[in-house]
Amino acid sequence: MEKRSRFFVFVCLLVLANSAATAEDHLNEEEKIKRIDTHCHYIPGFHRQVLREKNVSSGGFPLPGWNVSSYLAFMDLLNISISVISVSTPGAVVKGLSIDQARALARELKEYGYNLTKQYPKRFKFFATFTLPDVEGSVSETVYALDTLGAAGIIALASTSGELLGNPLYEALYAELDKRHAIVFVHPGQSPSSPEAVECNYFKQHGASTIHCGFLTRHNTSSCVFGLQKRDPEVSEYQVHFGTGGFLPFATTRIIGALQLLTGWPESFILSQLQAFYVDTALSANRYTLPSTLALLNTTQLTFGSDFPYAQSKAISQNTLNLDQYIQDNLKKGALEQVRFKNAQDILSHV
Repeated sequence: MEKRSRFFVFVCLLVLANSAATAEDHLNEEEKIKRIDTHCHYIPGFHRQVLREKNVSSGGFPLPGWNVSSYLAFMDLLNISISVISVSTPGAVVKGLSIDQARALARELKEYGYNLTKQYPKRFKFFATFTLPDVEGSVSETVYALDTLGAAGIIALASTSGELLGNPLYEALYAELDKRHAIVFVHPGQSPSSPEAVECNYFKQHGASTIHCGFLTRHNTSSCVFGLQKRDPEVSEYQVHFGTGGFLPFATTRIIGALQLLTGWPESFILSQLQAFYVDTALSANRYTLPSTLALLNTTQLTFGSDFPYAQSKAISQNTLNLDQYIQDNLKKGALEQVRFKNAQDILSHV
């Protein structure tokens, strides 16, 4: 069978989670199981220094502490066998850096991730960082990451410098990704809203990502589906991966209606594209979110995600416990294995 083009795109909805002291104890006592974490981050010291010098935060929140030893300890706590690490918002496109400086930073971040995979080949894979809306630099860095470094895929911010990911100006980058059957992990980025709105007191006090993630999921569901899939809907297979499901289950009918008006595609085709998305479970696995997500998507479309180290360990542990319990209580036999590792394993096998 001819190998078809694949875009696995993840967009993350950060949800406040309650921590329970018993969660980590439960996970420690649990029989050793395998998990693959598709939503987790690394923060090299040089990147932290650049962000501090430029007075830039990550989605409105202070940067958490991070080092390799604490990361491995966290993985052992949750029985995570492989973490597919990536660089969170704002990536390499940092306010105050020139295009050349951003490209150099993106290269340094990629090579750091690559070196971690060589040092710990059984524990880490990495998604490479690039520099949209700098298309030329993004194309060259993507080719280098995938062809030379063997990256598992790329991380794309849902918006950068006010440009949404579905921008048709990015066609050259899409072509390279398409050619390589690339995995694309889409993460919330800077909101495309006005500077005044971004600088408002609410954003400053509560963290921009608590708002951005919700409405960027809506914006980028339509922009990714329309911007990427419209090119060859009869041939290409694009699997757009939304971390935690986000706003997608609630906006499905509105997305279908809008795309019908824009493209003339039948509802059945649009729904089939939406149902090919993958979602991760980072901080959103609970009795409120999972029924909505699973009403749209199959358990074959869920992967485990932690959002470490931006999420606290206890919150991640509780979320993981919620996930395991919900699946065991409500879903068919084998679903827990699918979500914990098999789905991610299948995705990564295409790399």
